[in-house]
Amino acid sequence: MQCQTVLPGSECTFWGKQGCSFVDGSCQVIDDNCEGCERITVGTIGKVCTAYPAPGRKWLTGICNFATHVKVEIKSEELKTNPLKASKKAAGSKKKYPSLPEGAKKGRRQRLPFFHYLNSKGDPMPVDYLSCPSCEARVKAYRNPVPTVDIIIECAGEQIILIERKNEPLGWALPGGFVDYGESLEQAAHREAREETGMELTGLTLLGCYSDPARDSRLHTITTVFMAQGHGPPLAGDDAAALRLFPLELLPERLCFDHRRILDDYLRTKLATPPCSR
Repeated sequence: MQCQTVLPGSECTFWGKQGCSFVDGSCQVIDDNCEGCERITVGTIGKVCTAYPAPGRKWLTGICNFATHVKVEIKSEELKTNPLKASKKAAGSKKKYPSLPEGAKKGRRQRLPFFHYLNSKGDPMPVDYLSCPSCEARVKAYRNPVPTVDIIIECAGEQIILIERKNEPLGWALPGGFVDYGESLEQAAHREAREETGMELTGLTLLGCYSDPARDSRLHTITTVFMAQGHGPPLAGDDAAALRLFPLELLPERLCFDHRRILDDYLRTKLATPPCSR
């Protein structure tokens, strides 16, 4: 708002509806040290500062930070450096980071078969176990099950979608895959359905969780299985050899993983659920 007393008509951050809100109640005249500063103007009480209401205070502890007529010379002094920190900093600047192995592609879903790190000589070294980068002693690795999702996508005419896998293990399987970091199980189910079938899901419902360590011959996975209704034309993804709609009574004999058991549980759930509540 505009000042109404010392500098009438000038914009002032201290002026409000109740008048001047400055702690001293009003602007003060300049200090002798202010002479020559470009921020000086003439008000109703004499020479005042346009940057600060009480310019004398700014000179109590040194040079005013608003002064335009005083140059401050900064003397550079040699700083004392902690030798330990200096050596660590120097070592860190020389650290090399390995590139991806030949043939590996960058991408969020890229999974490398080996750990890739630097040995004591600073050279990239792919190995099948973790070891200390200094002494190369083998470090105990803790292995955890990997979370996945599978989706039973229901279509018109009491049919479900199955994917014929292009990679090992071969056979027919439910659409699904690994859960990405930072992703919920439900989000993973919707994403995998779009990637593998091109369909959108509604009515996502939990069927159950399956954690048999032998369910996947590649690694220990724990899958969460959902049931949902699919919408849109089904279209097989790049990692599928084929996609087909199967009536519930004509499911294929060769099913991957433990998907036979999952579908048996699904059929029992369907039979136990009254049609009006589906």
